[in-house]
Order: sequence, then structure tokens, then C-alpha cells
Amino acid sequence: MQELQDVVIVPITLGVVEGIKKIDSEKKLERFYWLFSLGIATGLSFLFSYYKEELSVQALFFGVIWGLSASGLYSGGKSMLEKNG
Repeated sequence: MQELQDVVIVPITLGVVEGIKKIDSEKKLERFYWLFSLGIATGLSFLFSYYKEELSVQALFFGVIWGLSASGLYSGGKSMLEKNG
């Protein structure tokens, strides 16, 4: 089940944060996008862990890693596109 989480949580987090960005047309929340990413990924990690009946510190640890990965993946890709485009 851990492999499924690895594959699913980061893209879901990216999608939800992109949805938040579409709603935030005036960019008032722009500096908090990484926090949304962190919270969504951590919440999903706990949800998966609850489903497996294995709530643990590991769920928090992986949630933080996936949230930071999702926010870094977006910002890194965005900066690459700006440099090349």
C-alpha cells in the first residue's frame, strides 16, 4: 500500500493546489500555497494510514515529505519553464 501512496498523493496534492490557485484569482494566498500543499499531503497520508488502521508518526513524516515534494515540483517546473520560455 505504501507504493500506492507514493504514486497517488503528490499528483492529487498538485491538482488540489492548482484548483486553489484558480479560485485565488487575485493571488492573495500565493505565499501560502506551499502550506496548502503540506496540509493536503499530510491529510491524505493520515487518511491512507487510517484506512490501513496504522496511524503513526510515519504518516506525518511521509505527509510532510510528499507535501514539500509537491510544492517543490511545481515551483521547480515553473522556474524551468520561465528560464527556457
